[in-house]
Amino acid sequence: MKRSNRVLLIEPSYKVKYPPLGLMKIATYHKDDKVVFYKGTSAEVRDQDWDIIYITTMFTFQWKRTIETIQFYQRGKQKNKKNIKVGGVLASLLQQDVENETGIRPHFGLWHEIDRLTPDYNLTKGIYEYYTNNASIGYMTKGCINHCPFCAVPDLEPDFVPYISLDNQIDNNKKDLLLLDNNVLASSEFPSIIEEIKNKGFYKGAKLGKAQRFVDFNQGLDARLLTEDKMELLSQIASDLYE
Repeated sequence: MKRSNRVLLIEPSYKVKYPPLGLMKIATYHKDDKVVFYKGTSAEVRDQDWDIIYITTMFTFQWKRTIETIQFYQRGKQKNKKNIKVGGVLASLLQQDVENETGIRPHFGLWHEIDRLTPDYNLTKGIYEYYTNNASIGYMTKGCINHCPFCAVPDLEPDFVPYISLDNQIDNNKKDLLLLDNNVLASSEFPSIIEEIKNKGFYKGAKLGKAQRFVDFNQGLDARLLTEDKMELLSQIASDLYE
């Protein structure tokens, strides 16, 4: 019988509102292995026998804490130092800088093999209280039609994908829906997006038990692309909660 791998998923101890979606999908990818999530640094956790360690990164202004976290786990007792994998936004945008500091060549952009997997919403339970613990998190589009010079989206998600189904993205036991689309109004499939949101139980006035449900287009909406027809469609879904 094949031995299960021991997999450690690490998020640096910076403050964030949202759980690490990439690590949640990696946990699903490793569903047949022993997976442990930890936020921050712990010698007790680090020095166990891990087959692979994944470290996520977020914003570039969190550079110091992120690099310190990577270097901390590099000092562990694991036999194969090459089994430390780094990815995420900071690691992609500052790929060469991370390699210069740590010797690890980070993964750039999306990991397509896991991107459409269902997040493991139980991964962080009881470990860290995120602001959106009662929300499913997903995307219904990828990329953006704009190529603003100050924005990293064209580098990280160069191709605009106009429609991605919510199938396999949401937890029906979560009250709310948090969507991370960069420019959902640019989608030619916007009516279908709204229809699926409603069909998944997030129509106007919807409740889970006695609690009001909410939909949040967390990255905002491009006001230049709003029309009366799109406003009418938006009025048919549960209202925004997370501001």
